[in-house]
Amino acid sequence: MLKKLHFFSIIIFIFVLISCASKNESETIKKVPIEIRPVEVYYDWDKYQKIDEISFEEMQEDLETFIYIIETAYAGYEDALARGMDTNILRQKILNDFEGQDIINIEDFAKKLFETFKPYIQDYHAKISSKNNYYGFITPTITYFGDVYFIKQNEDYFVYESKIQEIKTGEKYESDSQYLFYYPSKGNDVYRLGCLSKDKPESLKVSIGKKVYDVPLISCDASYPDFSYVIRETEKSIYFKLTQFYFENDEQLEALKRFSEAADLCRNKDFVILDVRGNPGGENFYEQKFMTDLYKKDSEINDVLPISSTSIYSPASIEALTAMINMVLEADNPRTKKWLKKISKMKKIAEKESVKILSTNKNEKYSVEESSFKGKIIVLTDCKVASSGEDLLCDCEYLFGKTNQIVQIGQNTAGCELYGNVCQYTLENSGITVNFSVTDFSEYPKLISNFYGEGNGFYPDIWSTSEDLNDSIFYVTQDKAMYEILKESL
Repeated sequence: MLKKLHFFSIIIFIFVLISCASKNESETIKKVPIEIRPVEVYYDWDKYQKIDEISFEEMQEDLETFIYIIETAYAGYEDALARGMDTNILRQKILNDFEGQDIINIEDFAKKLFETFKPYIQDYHAKISSKNNYYGFITPTITYFGDVYFIKQNEDYFVYESKIQEIKTGEKYESDSQYLFYYPSKGNDVYRLGCLSKDKPESLKVSIGKKVYDVPLISCDASYPDFSYVIRETEKSIYFKLTQFYFENDEQLEALKRFSEAADLCRNKDFVILDVRGNPGGENFYEQKFMTDLYKKDSEINDVLPISSTSIYSPASIEALTAMINMVLEADNPRTKKWLKKISKMKKIAEKESVKILSTNKNEKYSVEESSFKGKIIVLTDCKVASSGEDLLCDCEYLFGKTNQIVQIGQNTAGCELYGNVCQYTLENSGITVNFSVTDFSEYPKLISNFYGEGNGFYPDIWSTSEDLNDSIFYVTQDKAMYEILKESL
């Protein structure tokens, strides 16, 4: 039967890509002995759609494969160990839970794998999928707002505007300031009531004017839009909308290339507006080229960014990584060819010596000077911005943050930054697919002060919803022409 990679949705398989070792990178290799066992990376749709149950022995075999993948092909393995993961204990726990059952329901097995390993795997990219269910190891933090606004006076906050009839203008706010979000689209020093939550709160209990109110909350959850690349321009500002950094056809690839080469359009602008709302990631080369070229014309990425990563090359990860690359990258791109050449070299070593290889690349010679671009960069975000979409923020903050040229507007991003290069594996008996990253990128985002970790993301300077986003942008730019244009574009 025809076998194919099992992608429920390309959106789910967000990945981050970096180039192989450049002239400025040093590489350190560490080898760890492992056993070699076969791991399936392809998914036979016709076969697994007919299977709902497996034997206890088949479940046990798939469990061994799952643990083998974590131990030999997952970039977050050491972090999971630091959280207390003991695969011997977890293996026995699952076996005990199914003891005495001759037949195991596949959906039950998938759920049990997830629940057992969830406390130790803190990685937005990581997931387990059965035929009918999807389990992500990170529950994202979402912004929730209430329709009550406060103005700050000295160190106190007073009701500025309220759609809650019982809450009157001028009353003093008496609860924790963590529930107040800077919201200048309503006016200088204005804050909106709200919270960040992984749950789904319907209301927020706060004290205002010596009374306790249960304020209804509105979710700011977002969606993944279709591919879109839009440019709008005024004399003062330029606006880019880019909803993903991966391509599914030649037209989309050309749009990504145009964006990567668009810095010259921005050089004489006071404001560059980058709308990446809903952008789940892809290959970060396109944003890196744009950002470094804007920072200094014709600068090389590796001359100015502190790129650092550790990748795992084992027989299992190499096969899965090769399949992923061949499916989603430009085959004729020199970066792709260079990476595949390195993978081929690692494959020969890993199989000959029965090892997993930890390859650490560090960019030793980067330097940040004063940027030649003197304007401000406005980045529009929501909770679906992830992975390479967040890399744009990371690079932007690193290159322009020290000179206060960055303003992030919207909501917090997904928090999908610490790991990347996501590979898919299939547990052969059950058809359960698991996705784990082979590269640890954690050193770089930890340098950025407004990154709050996996599932939390980057917090904006100015909080806003889609309804008042244009007002928030205008608060920064005072560009009336762009304000009129964005009435139709946002």
